[in-house]
Amino acid sequence: MYITDDIISDDYKTLIKLKQKFIVTLINHIGILFTFTFAIKSLIENHTTLSISLFSTTFILSINYFFIFKSKINLASNIIVYLFFTLFIYLVYSGGVENSGILWVYAFPAIALILHNLKQGIIEILLFILSILAIFIFSNHINMIANYSYELKLHLISSLLLIFILTSIYEYSNNDMFIKMNQLSKKLEMTSTIDTLTNVYNRRGMYKYIKRTMMKTKETNSKFSLLLLDIDHFKKINDTYGHLAGDQVLKDTALIIRNTIRKDDIIARWGGEEFLILLPNTTKEESVNIAQKIRKNIKSKQYNFFKDKVFVTVSIGISEDNGSCKIDNIVGEADKNMYIAKESGRDRVYPKL
Repeated sequence: MYITDDIISDDYKTLIKLKQKFIVTLINHIGILFTFTFAIKSLIENHTTLSISLFSTTFILSINYFFIFKSKINLASNIIVYLFFTLFIYLVYSGGVENSGILWVYAFPAIALILHNLKQGIIEILLFILSILAIFIFSNHINMIANYSYELKLHLISSLLLIFILTSIYEYSNNDMFIKMNQLSKKLEMTSTIDTLTNVYNRRGMYKYIKRTMMKTKETNSKFSLLLLDIDHFKKINDTYGHLAGDQVLKDTALIIRNTIRKDDIIARWGGEEFLILLPNTTKEESVNIAQKIRKNIKSKQYNFFKDKVFVTVSIGISEDNGSCKIDNIVGEADKNMYIAKESGRDRVYPKL
């Protein structure tokens, strides 16, 4: 397997999810603080209906911690956005205390754009403004409690539209910057995990895959294998035909391995002329067959260096694990077996079936 995006930005994606969870939790905290405080105030001032609405909002936000704790962030975000959508529409309809409830509508654009993506946030804000506009237009037909002047209605809708436009522009610029930063992060991560000569993972990139495979192996009670491959007499190739010839052998070896292994198997240049191949859900017996195919395919490749016909052989060591050992121990076993293969005459796989 060559380079895939799923491993490149795992750490970055994790940070984004943690940030989203933090923001949702923070807004939930703030929502409870404000709604509970004003619910108490409304109750003391005998605004019973308003206090019930605010206490209900506080109660739902308290329940929302359950979804946040379960990492159901999208659901928790929807609850906050649509809950405040409903509350603010009610405050416009009822006027709150002395028609001051209408002032809270300015908070909604920020809530929608912070908790939802730009497209969804824009749609929700437009629906919010249209809902307020509908209340104003049909106020005589819906027994509207609050009484607003024409000028106040006009200025409210106009100012909401202005805030909507400005916040959308701001969020668009932020979103564009986020996309560029994410692309840059992927490029930097790729640079740090890819061997530029062979275009396969390097040691750092492979470590991530091994860790992930070990976790899955424990969960599924399965096994995985490692193949550590070393090109025989590679130094002699470099000394005799030059480093360009050696580089060609490395690139071709990586390509042959890639074309021989399965789709879910992972290849990395482990160092120098060594390659490490990760075989998920594979027993030692199965891995021996794969290793033999790799060895034979590499051996069948003919090189023409300075009119010499050159064939390359490899020695391969195999290790197997169920996810219980440390990475260094698993690799160490494959390394030990690879040296046994070399000491046994090279161009072979150890252990044999």
